Amino acid sequence: MRVVGRRMCVFVIGAVVLPAPTRSLTVRGFVSRSSKPWRKLKSARSDGTNVALRISQLLFDPVGRGRERGAIGGGSTREATDPMMFSHAAFVPGILVASSRGMMDLASLQLVLLTLSLMYHRNREVAGRVALVEGSVAKAFFVYGIAQLVNCPPDIDLVTFAAEIACSVVTVSTYVATNLWPATYERYHPIGLHLVPGLWSFLVALNHLPLYVAVSSRL
Repeated sequence: MRVVGRRMCVFVIGAVVLPAPTRSLTVRGFVSRSSKPWRKLKSARSDGTNVALRISQLLFDPVGRGRERGAIGGGSTREATDPMMFSHAAFVPGILVASSRGMMDLASLQLVLLTLSLMYHRNREVAGRVALVEGSVAKAFFVYGIAQLVNCPPDIDLVTFAAEIACSVVTVSTYVATNLWPATYERYHPIGLHLVPGLWSFLVALNHLPLYVAVSSRL
């Protein structure tokens, strides 16, 4: 009986005492496992903050930066048959219409931008003085378009106004997307930042007044 009693005591003590480290490990393991989603959430928040900062830099930096030579494929210059080059033809109608209607502010700004953009893309967007100036003029051109939207003629056609808004959204979205994801640059830059802004400038030249006239008429 004494032997049996001792064995029972050992069993009871073992049952109570020995699982304690095991429970401790289990708790620690649970905490470790439960912290993984928190780490993922924290990482996602950090990534989101970085993206937001990058977007704000893209939108509010007054100049362009160009691209590093190591990130640029192909030869040293682009041929005229490259979509990045011939898509600039979309700007010509806007220049012609603006000139014929006396919108010399739009015609001049667009002509300067067209020249700088051709130089910039001809050299495959290399960072430098041309990139800085071209980026500044391109952003000024976008701001001009927004200012024209804000000061649009009161009798503008609703479809035209909606089309101009759509052009502005596509333009800024393409600019942000192709900078955040450089692999999309070659395919979508000619569309979203040449063809669409060209259409936008054509609509403005066809339906708006010179910006200084539009603003002064509201004062």
